[in-house]
Amino acid sequence: MKFKVIADSCCDTTDKIRQDLELELVPLKILLAQDIEYLDSLDLDVSAMIDEMNQSASVKTACPSIEDYVEYMHRYDNLFIVTIAHFLSGSYNAAIAARELVLEEFPDKTIHVFDSLNASAGELNIVLFINSLISKGLSFEEIIVETNTYINSLVTLFVLEDLSNMIKNGRMSRITERVASILNIYPVLGKRDTNEIRMMAKVRGLSNAFDRMTESVSRWTEELPAESIIVTLSHCDAAVRAATIKENILMSCSAAKDVIIVPTSGVSSVYANRGGIVVSFQTKVY
Repeated sequence: MKFKVIADSCCDTTDKIRQDLELELVPLKILLAQDIEYLDSLDLDVSAMIDEMNQSASVKTACPSIEDYVEYMHRYDNLFIVTIAHFLSGSYNAAIAARELVLEEFPDKTIHVFDSLNASAGELNIVLFINSLISKGLSFEEIIVETNTYINSLVTLFVLEDLSNMIKNGRMSRITERVASILNIYPVLGKRDTNEIRMMAKVRGLSNAFDRMTESVSRWTEELPAESIIVTLSHCDAAVRAATIKENILMSCSAAKDVIIVPTSGVSSVYANRGGIVVSFQTKVY
């Protein structure tokens, strides 16, 4: 049985990853003031979009429609779909609704939708894991069980150089941003053991915040076997910073077999903004 994996466009990738995995992405939309709309497709000029976004009074994102997902589901018989967390977007609910419609028409198809409980580098981590299970020859049902366990073992952390879009999207108060700016305090944000993004630490100085993020990766994986996990790292127009953080993780975290660096997609860039870094990693090995 041949399996196909697709994800929504909040899954950060590279051309090589998409080619190697034959991965397809269902695009979300980015909505700015003055009715400016971007489709988060592979030909999106992310840098130009960020420039326009930072001049806009408002920034919103919109999930793929049910019809968008139905179109992809019609193409494949044995399909796994990975979406951004349900508490960040309606993408998961749209995919579930599409699955019900398609299975009514084609009951012999096998389709499963994974709520990644993540975004950005976290989604990529899950996609890579599913493909590793496929390569091992696991059954459809085994892949579902193993992947759900894996999703629950993931931690995703991020540090943003520019918090303005978190304010525009209502993810952070202007008072918090003002205080952080005055005191040179940067939050280490993330998701661990809960279905919400919360502040993991408050650190004075941007460089120290990235160091704290790296220390957290090392501390939360210190009991894992050597070279047993893959860390995914997304960056928004910060390739040099990402390379440095990769090196620091590999030096300090014995459990990390590799750190895969990818640029943020359009939707991920809405939240990360220039200079932002996202890391995702497994804290348990079953």
